[in-house]
Amino acid sequence: MKICVFCSSSEGLANEYYEAGFEVGKLIAEGGHTLVFGGYTKGIMGAVAQGCKENGGKVVSVIPAIFDGIRANFEDGADVINTETMSSRKDKMIEIADAFISLPGGVGTVDELFQVIALNAVGEISKPVAILMQGKTQKFLGEFLWQGLSEGFVPKKTINKIGICHTPQELLDYVQR
Repeated sequence: MKICVFCSSSEGLANEYYEAGFEVGKLIAEGGHTLVFGGYTKGIMGAVAQGCKENGGKVVSVIPAIFDGIRANFEDGADVINTETMSSRKDKMIEIADAFISLPGGVGTVDELFQVIALNAVGEISKPVAILMQGKTQKFLGEFLWQGLSEGFVPKKTINKIGICHTPQELLDYVQR
C-alpha cells in the first residue's frame, strides 16, 4: 500500500511532533508499505521519511520545480517524481497514494488534507483518510469538522470516512483496514 503523509516542513517545533512523525514512518516501513510525501528533509516531513528509510521502507518524494535548488529535497534512496507546480504535486500524490495520513502542519497540510476529504465526499476517490489528533492545530481541525457536522455543513457520511486517531499505530490500523 502507498500511504501519503501530509505534514509540516517547519523546523523548531516541539520534539513530540518529530517523534510522532518518525514513528509513523517507521510503522509504514514495518508494515511493508511505501511512503509518499512532499519530498522535504526538514520538519515533520523529514522525520517521517527518516523513520521510513531507517527501517527499510520505500520512499517516494514528490517534488515541485519551485523547490529546485532552494529546499533540502529528500532524494537519498527515494523514488523521485518531479512536478511543475505545487498543485501538480498534490494531484500526483493523490493519484498514486492508496491512503492518506495527516500529521500536524500549516496551511499547505490543511489544503492537502481537505482536498482529499472533499474528493472522498463527492465520490471522486474512495481512499482512507486518518488525522493524528496531536497538538492544538489538529484539535482545531477535529472541532471544525464536528462543528460543521452539527450545523449541517459537513454530512455525517463525510465524517464517517475520516479516521480520528490519537497515536501513530491507530493511524496505520485505520488506513490498513
